[in-house]
This record gives sequence, C-alpha cells and structure tokens, in this order.
Amino acid sequence: MDKITSIKNDKIKNLRKLYQKKYRKQKGQFILEGLRLTRGSYNAGANLDTIYITKDFYNNLIKDEAFLINNQDKIVFVSNKLIKEVADTENPQDIITVVNEPNFNEKQVLSKEYILILDRVQDPGNMGTIIRTAVAAGFQSLIITKGSVDVFNLKVLRSTMGAIYSIPFIKDVDLDKVKAMLNNKKQYIYAADLNTEQYYNELKYKRPLSLIIGNEAHGIREELLDLANQKVKIPIRGDIESLNAAVAAGLIMYEILR
Repeated sequence: MDKITSIKNDKIKNLRKLYQKKYRKQKGQFILEGLRLTRGSYNAGANLDTIYITKDFYNNLIKDEAFLINNQDKIVFVSNKLIKEVADTENPQDIITVVNEPNFNEKQVLSKEYILILDRVQDPGNMGTIIRTAVAAGFQSLIITKGSVDVFNLKVLRSTMGAIYSIPFIKDVDLDKVKAMLNNKKQYIYAADLNTEQYYNELKYKRPLSLIIGNEAHGIREELLDLANQKVKIPIRGDIESLNAAVAAGLIMYEILR
C-alpha cells in the first residue's frame, strides 16, 4: 500500500474537516490522536473507521496491538510530515484515528438509576474530568444539554481517558427536552446550587436519582433548578466564591456513592 504524502489528498481533506464540530456532527465521527487514546478507545469498545499511521510506527506496533491486528482493512499509511500538518497536538505520535460515534438513545439513558445531567458545561477539561469521575463513582448515564462543549472535542476526549465509552449518553439536548425527560421519569432530582442552606454531605440520597451540574460561571438554569427536589451545596471555608465544576461534581457524586 502506497503512503499518502499530500495535504490535498481527498482522504486527508476529509480528515482535516473532522477537527471542526460542525463536520463531526454531520458525519457522526470524531478524531483521536496518539497511541494511548486509540488503544484505550478500542479496548473500551470504540468502532474504529480509519487509522492513519506512518509505516515505521505501524511496523513497531503490529505484533502487539490488537486494534491494528484486527483492523487491517482500515489502515491508511501516511507520511510523518502529513501527521504533523494535520494533528492538533504540538508533538504528535505517528497515528490519527477516525472513530464512529457511539449511538445511544433516550430510552437507554433514562432507564438508569443514577443519571448525571450537565447543563452548559463549557470547559473541555471540566467536561472530560466530570465524565471520567461519573463512571468511577457509579453513575450510569449522562444527559448533556445544548450549549455544552462538544464531548468529542479532543481536549475532552483526552480528559475522559476512555470513560466516554463506558457510559450511555445523549448530547445537545435542548432545555424543553430535558425538562420533559425529567418530568416523565419517576426519580428524585438533586441540583448543585450555591443558593441553598443544605450541604451535600448531610443528606441520605434517594434513588433513582438525577444530579444536575451547571455552567462554570452561571450555574444551572432556573428552569432546571425549579425541577429539583433538593438543592445541595458544598461548604466553603476559605475566601473564594465557588469550587471548580469538576471538583464539585466529583465530591457530590462520591457522597452519593458513599
């Protein structure tokens, strides 16, 4: 198989487009960079579409990597220079992988006992860390509202460390749809909110439950707060206004687990 060296190649043009959220959504695909993300995603059940890799890197890995051994028909050889031109990473490894989005539906998400709802969480690091922590703490599904950062943003994917494949989720859900889903499911709804007197570690949590975590700067929208059965906050002793969203989410989720 000849290797691709030109940035003008049609396959490479399509690959570069997948770095744009609009095109990812249109194609139902996303990008992974580097061996660790590709290997971890494959081991977690990701459906790989195309593996762009240099011949030298391939030859060094082929004896040991299942994702290469089992996806020979999806391999496209490219030059090292081309990887560097395309990749988002400053010093990329010689592999970029196109992955098909996991396909979950509303019924799968709402059937769970522990649901996490992220309302307009916009920082990629926060989003990825929250998802990773949710899986670790035993949350079983995820609803991500419209206005949140794209879960298939590379920075989010790096932060999840593969956890995105371990939890059913639906994304880009508009406010009215979220409200309808919460109203139609028999559950107890908790919301992280500074404007309450109830501390998160003073409750006996009821299930099935949903936990809502809001935007880093503005919190949870009033329309969702109004649906909460219980608002909770984390005590703050020092001279700061609030905790990082990922830290706050982690504390509450692990208290629920406890």
